[in-house]
Amino acid sequence: MKKKITLFCALLFIMAISSCTPEATADQEQPQNCCGDDGNLPPPPFG
Repeated sequence: MKKKITLFCALLFIMAISSCTPEATADQEQPQNCCGDDGNLPPPPFG
């Protein structure tokens, strides 16, 4: 039982370290997929 608790705590610790922080997600630029600045839809990409 003690091994299971230790394994569970280690798993939670690893998940907490590797999870995304709000600062890390704010630094990434995400392209705007749906609408232009004025609300019009952009033309479809070629290719």
